[in-house]
Amino acid sequence: MWVQVPPSVPFKLNMKDQKRRKKHEVFLVFIVVIIAILVGPGCTWTVLRTPMELRIPQEPPTIKVDYRYYVIDEHSETPDAYFATKEEAEKYKVYFKENHNYVVVQLQ
Repeated sequence: MWVQVPPSVPFKLNMKDQKRRKKHEVFLVFIVVIIAILVGPGCTWTVLRTPMELRIPQEPPTIKVDYRYYVIDEHSETPDAYFATKEEAEKYKVYFKENHNYVVVQLQ
């Protein structure tokens, strides 16, 4: 940027002011870049934790209700649902009769 210097002001004084402004601008840009580097990537760190203990094989969950009936599809090998009473199993069978051919089986 060129500045027109009036004849009464010495040239060196004007150059000195320009150098000061440039140093100030460089310092400001330097500070902005440092802040951008610090804030830009974020401040994260990894917390090292001890590994979890896995009990393999896992114990089966405890069941509070004794299931006496289950519903199984005619073409399946695994039961779809377990019930305590036959009435509940029949309701389930009727509810899904459009999509499945269920059979109610009693456990012994």
